[in-house]
Amino acid sequence: MPLFARSLTSSHGGRLIHGALAVCALFWSCTVFPASSQEPPKGLSEEQVVKLLKEDPAPRVEYLVNKYGIAFFFTSDAEKKLRDAGATPDLLQLIRRLAPEKPAEVKPPPPPPHPTLVIHAKPGEAEVYVDDERRGQTGADGTLKLGDLASGSHKVRISMAGYHSYEVSVDLDAGETNTVVAELQPIPPPAPTKEEARAKDIAKSTPAADQKPRGDHDDPLTPHSPGIYYLQQIGSVRHMIELAEAPPASRSLQGGRSSFGAFGSLGGPKWKTMIFGSNAHFRVPTGRPVFYFYASTAEADAPAPVYSLQNDPFRYNSAPSGFVLVRLQSQKNTREVPMKGSAASATVDEKDTVPFDYENAAAGIYKLQVKSDLGPGEYGFLYGGMLQLMAQTRLFDFGVDKSK
Repeated sequence: MPLFARSLTSSHGGRLIHGALAVCALFWSCTVFPASSQEPPKGLSEEQVVKLLKEDPAPRVEYLVNKYGIAFFFTSDAEKKLRDAGATPDLLQLIRRLAPEKPAEVKPPPPPPHPTLVIHAKPGEAEVYVDDERRGQTGADGTLKLGDLASGSHKVRISMAGYHSYEVSVDLDAGETNTVVAELQPIPPPAPTKEEARAKDIAKSTPAADQKPRGDHDDPLTPHSPGIYYLQQIGSVRHMIELAEAPPASRSLQGGRSSFGAFGSLGGPKWKTMIFGSNAHFRVPTGRPVFYFYASTAEADAPAPVYSLQNDPFRYNSAPSGFVLVRLQSQKNTREVPMKGSAASATVDEKDTVPFDYENAAAGIYKLQVKSDLGPGEYGFLYGGMLQLMAQTRLFDFGVDKSK
């Protein structure tokens, strides 16, 4: 036993030994905890424990940890630092028990679910637009379910060829389901013209013995007179309506109801074809109309043509490939066929054409389907896609009205 300890024991007894230990503890704690702190710490920090492990024996560190507690979270990183500093398993277990629990991670709430819009429309297979954007087609049962719309107010439009469009505004809330029920009303067929009514009366007055069986005129697969016909579908009722030919446009300034003017430029004359009348007589609703092309079956009996464009285009073309669907430019009292080219010939600019597909439905019969919805405006099937100087322009026109 050191001299200092023995003298303390012999002179003052056991009470002085305890006093000496208390003095040492006070000296040590003043070294670890600055004297400026009047209150004992609420717990040892991670840095303090590491420092104690480097300077004092493990039992002493355990004593202080047990006395003052732990003020840091016992994470895997903290455990590694303590082990590297020399912490024993018992000390680590004590620190783990005294350390405060780490608060649970607060996760942000999940985003609210999208609203659901259910469409029930009659008849089925109608086009559905939300905010003027096509979102799909109803099934045969007239149902379409949309689950990717944003919350808020939306404009819903349901359209189908041969029917009045149905429009409604709906307010969609997150997580809720809204249902729109619509019954489309058919568009009545246009009243027959005087010529059509007279032809119909003549047909009725003709003896049955003089008539040849022609089948159902409104059946698109029944042979018709050569031409391009629009298929109007109103419910289960079909009507085949022939497109009339627009007044012929020639290069002569005295071309009757149409004029074909030439304007000079450095690159040669430019041609401009005008059709009198700002609107076509026959109108169809917006959407993707269906047309039928009927070729002539009397080609074998026809004489050889002098100029093919001056003759029947349906007799010398066995398919609709000889036609181009053109978007006309409507003026105040006329419609213009947009053209480009030289004096030799003028062609339609590709940007002013409307692509369409066609398929052979029967002998000499082709079904035509435009590839995209037709917006309001003036259109026409142009034979040949160009204007020849020595021939007339053959245009079969129609108009598309804005859906109501």
